[in-house]
Amino acid sequence: MRTTLNRYFLSRATIVYFTSLLACCILYSNHWMEWYWILAGIIEVTLFFGLSTHWEIGWSKLTSAQFEKKIFWGTAAISLLWVISYYLFTTSVWGTPWEQPIGTSMDSTGYFDEAMWLNEMILNKDIKPYLLYVSGHIDDAGYPIYLGLLSLLTRDGIFVTRLPNVIFDAWTVVLTYRIANRNFGEKVARLAGLFTMLMPMILFYSGVTMKESLMLMIAMWALERGDLVIRSKLFMGFNFPAFIILTLLLLLFRTALAWVIMLSFVCALVLSSERIISKSRRIGIITMIAVAGLFFMGGRILDQ
Repeated sequence: MRTTLNRYFLSRATIVYFTSLLACCILYSNHWMEWYWILAGIIEVTLFFGLSTHWEIGWSKLTSAQFEKKIFWGTAAISLLWVISYYLFTTSVWGTPWEQPIGTSMDSTGYFDEAMWLNEMILNKDIKPYLLYVSGHIDDAGYPIYLGLLSLLTRDGIFVTRLPNVIFDAWTVVLTYRIANRNFGEKVARLAGLFTMLMPMILFYSGVTMKESLMLMIAMWALERGDLVIRSKLFMGFNFPAFIILTLLLLLFRTALAWVIMLSFVCALVLSSERIISKSRRIGIITMIAVAGLFFMGGRILDQ
């Protein structure tokens, strides 16, 4: 039988998980989670290592293009199944479409209410009050703006607003695979793609009305384009503007994250060998970023 990296983890990580779960149940017997959360954890861990091992072997003979299609549509199917299942679970068990018993619904309902407010102003053709409002907290305005625009098509349907997360997650997995492939090779990239495809927390956020799915996709897309800029011979192509635009978009979701990505890009430029990027191109790109940074750096951004 073929031995894989996943099979190594499968035999050990699952033992560690079940041992830890049993220990917690004994030590904290007065504070047990609801049975369905324990069951959900068992299913997640088992499927994560089981399916990643199965697909690592089963998809090993696929070409890169075929593998990308597999992880894209596979992620989309898993994510869609979760979005539907979790919505049915919350509405039937808790009587609400929100994830209130977990404690995060304050963010979800806040985003949704703000989106509906923006939707109303767009329909009334007067968004000045909203622009004045977001000017004070621009670093968290991206998702309500996205929801507000989306709600022009979906009305106030909470479930429908979560469906695009299916595509966001699927594209995030493909981007992860591409970055890993360029930097670490095909074998590592396939593991990275499969692990991301089955990652429980990424899956969870696709089923709630929060910004994580969209924000993570934008962040990974920015990193992927930045990585391609460093490795591409066509400096003035579309990749560099795309990297800048995607990074600037992140300012509307989490300002600090945008600057972390920009600084990581600069660090990659500095540390990359001349086999990957010439010295002249390296200096030119860093100079452009430094000049642009002078216009944006300061105040709240500098604090973050």
